[in-house]
Amino acid sequence: MFYGYIIILFDVKFRYVIALGISLILGNFIYELFLSIINTKDIIDAIYGLAGCLLSFVYLALLKKYGLILNE
Repeated sequence: MFYGYIIILFDVKFRYVIALGISLILGNFIYELFLSIINTKDIIDAIYGLAGCLLSFVYLALLKKYGLILNE
C-alpha cells in the first residue's frame, strides 16, 4: 500500500497502481502455492493475501477519487 500511496501522491495514472496490485497478488499466489522456501504451501494464506491486496486497492481507489485536494 505504501508504494501505491506514493504513486497516487505523484499523480501518476491509476493503472500503475492496478498493475502493482496485480503483480503483488500473482507473486503471493505463486509463492504460497508453488514455492516452499521457508514456507509451507497454504491456500488460506494466499486467500488472506488476496483479501489484503483488495482492501488496500479499495482504499487507494477511494483516496484517489475523494481524498486528494489540489493546493493552489
